Amino acid sequence: MCADSGPGDARGSPDALLLAALDALKQKQAERARMLIVETRDAYDAAGGATEEQQQLLAMVAARVDAALVPGVRKTATRPPPPTKEELELRAAAKARGDKALMESVSVFGDKASADRFSRSLELLEEARAGFRRAGSDVEREREGVMGNLYAAIRAEAERAQRVAKLVRMKKLLELTKQKKKAEALGIDPDAIEEVGVPAPEPDCMLTLTRCHRGGRSARTPLKAL
Repeated sequence: MCADSGPGDARGSPDALLLAALDALKQKQAERARMLIVETRDAYDAAGGATEEQQQLLAMVAARVDAALVPGVRKTATRPPPPTKEELELRAAAKARGDKALMESVSVFGDKASADRFSRSLELLEEARAGFRRAGSDVEREREGVMGNLYAAIRAEAERAQRVAKLVRMKKLLELTKQKKKAEALGIDPDAIEEVGVPAPEPDCMLTLTRCHRGGRSARTPLKAL
């Protein structure tokens, strides 16, 4: 800020006047700060105009000076009006709906017999979140911890269930492959094992069945025909 100016010039420079106005505000000398703001504007005009950054700083300090000259004006202007009785009732109802949906989400999630418990519990959780949001920011913040923990638990359990289901399918497929190979080795159509969906007969039973179908018939007999 005017680094080449001497001590005498620095005291009258626009930037120095602006700093002096800030110092006056700190000392609770609002009227002196107002006069310094006027001098600052005049000094900027005399210097050819303020830069964009200087204009922003000047406007910010001037706003603080105005607020100091008329205490409470800014606070009164920005303070929201108190909620009406109807608004309070609507918020209370929204909170009640959110709590109900949250409890239903916990109940559905705990019902392991339900096939859609994960998707349904997440839907109810979103309903609860919407209710808490309508109830107000205070209620939303209060419930955020419980909501986050339940959501994480549902997602983790759903992923675990998917992994278990995949392992079960792989195990069934492996068992079916073994049964087909066993049936083929004993002269039974391996496709019949998958069609009927029953385990392949034991070797001694299979030998008995193949003996009954000698004499012109194929040794490989579909299981359905037996």
